[in-house]
Amino acid sequence: MAVFFLILYLAVLVFLGEHLLAAFDDLLNNHYHRDK
Repeated sequence: MAVFFLILYLAVLVFLGEHLLAAFDDLLNNHYHRDK
């Protein structure tokens, strides 16, 4: 059962990580577009 929670935890980390990276990229892109 512990393995199941470990896999679920890793899946959530990857899911949140991808969304945070996407949001961070959007912020950087918007910032650079404003500067130009």
